[in-house]
Amino acid sequence: MNKEQFDKIVLANLIHFNKGQEGWYWNHYKKEYATYKHILYLPERCKKDKIVFRHEQEKVVIESCLVTPAKEAPFLLRGHLHPNAHHLNSSQVMCYNFFRPLISNKEKLFKIFKSVCQKLEYDENAIVKFEYIERGENTNFDFILHTKSIKIYCEIKYTEPDFGKKCQSKRDNHFQNQYADMVDKCSHLWKREVDKNDFMNKYFQLFRNVIRARTDNDYVFFICPQDRDDLKKSFDSLKNTYLKEGVDNVQFITWESLIEKAKSIGVDVAEFEDRYFSYKKL
Repeated sequence: MNKEQFDKIVLANLIHFNKGQEGWYWNHYKKEYATYKHILYLPERCKKDKIVFRHEQEKVVIESCLVTPAKEAPFLLRGHLHPNAHHLNSSQVMCYNFFRPLISNKEKLFKIFKSVCQKLEYDENAIVKFEYIERGENTNFDFILHTKSIKIYCEIKYTEPDFGKKCQSKRDNHFQNQYADMVDKCSHLWKREVDKNDFMNKYFQLFRNVIRARTDNDYVFFICPQDRDDLKKSFDSLKNTYLKEGVDNVQFITWESLIEKAKSIGVDVAEFEDRYFSYKKL
C-alpha cells in the first residue's frame, strides 16, 4: 500500500465519520484530526490520568468508531482497548465491528469460518474471545474461535505498515527460553529448520503467531485487505521459505473474501464495508 492508497483510506474514513455530526464526540470536542492517522482526539487531561483516558477513550470508540450492528451488541472490550483504539483505522475496532454482531448468531459465524477451515463443525459451546492471550504467553490475538476439536486464531490488519519484524527483547536466550520449544511442536509445518535469526529479526510477528498452529487442528489466519500487497509479500516470503506445501493451518485471508461470504449467508455487512472499503470507490 503506497501513500496515495493510504490517503484514500484516510479521506474515506473522514467522509464516513462526518456523515453524522451529532454524536457525543462531535458535541463535546472540536473536529480535530491528525491527518495521517485520522485520530479522534481525546481531551488533554486524559494524558495525565490513565483511568480518565480509558473512560474517555471508550466513549469515543462506542460513539464514533463502532458500526451500528456492533454498537447495538453488548460492548465486550471494556478494559481491553488498545491504546490507539480511538484511531479511525484501528484494526482492533475493525475486528470488533465485523465479528461482534456474529457472536449473537454463531451458526453464521461458523459458516464464515468453514469457508476457510473445512474441518470446522458447529459447536454451540464454542469459545469466542477478543484480545486473547494464552496463559503463560504474551502473544495477543485479535479474535479466537475454539471448539472441542478445532482452535482458530486470528491476527487482524488494516493500515498498519507491516508485520513486526524484530523482537525487542535484549536477552540473548529469549528465543531458546520462550519460543524454541513451541517451534519444535510445530514440526508438521516446517519444510526446513527454523533459523533463530529469521524468527527474531525478520519474521518475528508472523512466526510468533504461526507457532500457535501446534497440531493439525490448530489454525492461524492473518486477515488483511486485499490490496495490502506489502503484507501479502511478507507472508508469502515466510510461507515459501518455511511452510510445507499443502499446509492449510496457516493462511492469509482477505477481508473482502469474508465480506462476500457474509453477504452470501445473509449477514448485514453493508455499513462495515462502507466504513472500511469505501476508499476503493474514490
